[in-house]
Amino acid sequence: MDITQDIIDAIRPIHRRSPYKFHYFLRDLGLVYLAIPKNANSFLRHALFAHSKMTADFRPAEESVAAYMNRTPSRRLKVRRRRALSNPHYCRLVVLRNPLERLVSAYLEKFVRPGPDGMADKYRGIVARAARALDRNITPETFTFEDFLRHAATCDDMELNPHWRPQQHYVADTTFDFHGDVADLEATRAFLLGRLGIDIGATGGDRRTNALRYAGGASDGMDAGRLTPTDLRAMEAYPAAASFYAPPLLECFLQRYEPDLHLYATRLGYTREALLAPFRAGGPAMNPRGTIRNTGR
Repeated sequence: MDITQDIIDAIRPIHRRSPYKFHYFLRDLGLVYLAIPKNANSFLRHALFAHSKMTADFRPAEESVAAYMNRTPSRRLKVRRRRALSNPHYCRLVVLRNPLERLVSAYLEKFVRPGPDGMADKYRGIVARAARALDRNITPETFTFEDFLRHAATCDDMELNPHWRPQQHYVADTTFDFHGDVADLEATRAFLLGRLGIDIGATGGDRRTNALRYAGGASDGMDAGRLTPTDLRAMEAYPAAASFYAPPLLECFLQRYEPDLHLYATRLGYTREALLAPFRAGGPAMNPRGTIRNTGR
């Protein structure tokens, strides 16, 4: 490719189906933020929008980020040219998440928590497609995590909903100045404060009102992957993420999401073996610090 084509690629507008459309370009803050769905992106956008002059009309005490995005032209906040992703004058931030936990969270949020009458039509459509793909009679009330994952394994990236599309798809070939971790949002807060002078505030769970509640510790050998949404809603708290992965389902996950596990491990300084150990043992998967190495950012 000659230099002319390089220039054309740099200034070419971002396609609407491109992974780059999830990059927010907050020029006044000097920040490009890749908001990967299910990676605390609602919380982080809420905090960043409250600081940016580009979103001065955002009312953080009165509306959610989703409500704000529904009433404001999103193009003015998004990266529109690829050259912005390599501009040295802007800081590039992404927050990653353990893909094993991210997948469970997506299933619980979209297919379990809404209840039989609250599920959005697009997710009912996904259940119907899963029933056809798996050649089984599946309804929204019988759609288990096992069904969810086995259907995902039959789809390519662009066929998957953004909430469980692999993080690797979004990261693509972008180079980031900081890789945050959903399991350690305080590190992201410290980075933004030190690098850009932005204090996104406390990042505890009490500030994330839409957070799912999980039971602590192991779930006594429970195979949560085969529980129906009705079964799961009847529980006081959802089983630990590791309880959803029986050995055959963990192998199914690895066949579909191995690149995502590699991305999370290498960018954040974990080892693959340490990330998988709690899931192979069926124990808690809530990022056991001290047993999983986390040295790099």
